[in-house]
Amino acid sequence: MRGRVWAAMALIAVVGAVACMVKGAGRDQGQHESDRAEILRDYAGIKEAHFKHDAAGFLAQFDEKWYRVSDGDVVERSKETTRPDLQSYLDGMKFDEVKDVAPPRVEFSADASVAWLIGQVEVRGQQKQEGKWVRVGFRSAWIDVWEKKAEGWRIVAQSNTEKMLEGKME
Repeated sequence: MRGRVWAAMALIAVVGAVACMVKGAGRDQGQHESDRAEILRDYAGIKEAHFKHDAAGFLAQFDEKWYRVSDGDVVERSKETTRPDLQSYLDGMKFDEVKDVAPPRVEFSADASVAWLIGQVEVRGQQKQEGKWVRVGFRSAWIDVWEKKAEGWRIVAQSNTEKMLEGKME
């Protein structure tokens, strides 16, 4: 538990430092509206992939390899190795809703080659557990780091946290 707290504090410190550098750079955020719109379209596609049970669609905006920071670990992931487990998860869920708790925030580095999306959603639905469908609900918050590449914006790093929702799931 203590390691998770330190990992979360370190991530917050890094994001805060980057945000201060970017805000201090004096650039106009308005010049990046088309990039912001592209990232938000891609984010909407990832949300839609939940309902379509489409692991390939979910991973479409991820780079071939990316870093996942979670539970005190840093792991290099790839589409090839992630797709089967993600597909299994999606197939084992019936999503009722994936709702933004707050609108996703997209910010850019001073040179506009890197962006980050901070998101928070509540998910409600049913999950197959031991052959039975069980109502579940959880809140997820994350930060995706996007890099502008020749083929467009790609997620190159991700960190997230989740917590189960308590009370009625209906």
